[in-house]
Amino acid sequence: MWGLAWSPDSQTLAAASTNKIIDIWDRNGNLITTLKGHSSSIYSVSFSPDGKTLASSSADTRIKFWHPHPNKLTKLVGHNGGIRKVIFSPDSETIATASDDNTVKLWGRDGTLLKTFIGHEKPVLSVRFSPNGQIIASASADGTVKLWSLAKYPPPKYPLLNTLKGHQAGVFDVNFSPDGETLVTASEDKTAKIWQWNGKELATLKEHTSQVTAVSFSPDGKRIVTASDDNTVKLWQQDGKLIKTVAKHSGGISDVTFTPDGKTLATASTDGVVKIWQEDGKLLSTLQGHTNRINSLSFSPDGQILASGSADGTVKLWSLQGKSIKTLKGNNGSILGVTFSPDGKTLASATDNNTAILYNLDPEDLLQRGCDLAKDYLQTNITLNQRNTQPTNTPPYPCSN
Repeated sequence: MWGLAWSPDSQTLAAASTNKIIDIWDRNGNLITTLKGHSSSIYSVSFSPDGKTLASSSADTRIKFWHPHPNKLTKLVGHNGGIRKVIFSPDSETIATASDDNTVKLWGRDGTLLKTFIGHEKPVLSVRFSPNGQIIASASADGTVKLWSLAKYPPPKYPLLNTLKGHQAGVFDVNFSPDGETLVTASEDKTAKIWQWNGKELATLKEHTSQVTAVSFSPDGKRIVTASDDNTVKLWQQDGKLIKTVAKHSGGISDVTFTPDGKTLATASTDGVVKIWQEDGKLLSTLQGHTNRINSLSFSPDGQILASGSADGTVKLWSLQGKSIKTLKGNNGSILGVTFSPDGKTLASATDNNTAILYNLDPEDLLQRGCDLAKDYLQTNITLNQRNTQPTNTPPYPCSN
């Protein structure tokens, strides 16, 4: 350890190390966070007079500036059961949570409880906002999906618009099409269904051999992807015709999501692994680091960072090259859901200990970490460089030199 610095209020200690990291501690000796980014020994650290910035110097010839508390937590407390899903509204200002206490709750970004939706008879397993933010869809173990209106009615008067009935068992997931005109649902009855939001059933997707755990539309709305406990992911046309099986794991698949550009898929499994695939089924990368099943995935709005939530109690952030960028802690239970806000400034996690947590992210810090990892990947991946006609160490998104 070569350098120490106290914050101006004497509440935080920064410790620079020869192992290329900076540890941030509170005055009681509890580790708050670890800052990574230097490629060589760190000589010294210093806080700014207001305590909001930490500067570090290193043998790698770089000076870096950090937020010493990069992931300030906001907790959403009020459910009486585990929280299965957490999702942001399209404007990033409102959060909805689905819970084992049979309710959906609506929250302000500051953690203020706005509304509790009551009507399901069993645990609520998923919740989504419509693309225009005017409708909430909730999927439940009672076999129904309920649609609640947020339009034209001031809180707390959010009436029930419709109840979708047709599945023969619990509904694990629900998602809107990008135009908001249709929904798709995933069920324990081994099927997925496509609906109009007025309740008309359009198609039933029947090729899975076990319960369908997750479902999503592609960003252009032309394809649907389903995940199942039969260890497969299947790709479908928007009319319900099967295109192909695109992914397999050694365990049941708990979540699947498209990148924002719709070109690749990420899958999470009970085998503790995240995989990234091309639509044609080619495996691009395998992300390993969790020590228990992975329950949820979310891409950042720019598609450069993937968040995974696990039963091991952590949320991990990854680059698309499969490198771990950061591990977010602060949860005391299994992570059942994760989601980025549409503005990319916040990551929310849902846990089985009745609490949702909002992490305030530092996009510039995460981007720089991703840049450093991508540069290292491109510099050291000989096979990739040999395929390039003009080898480069510049990753495919904006990075500072």
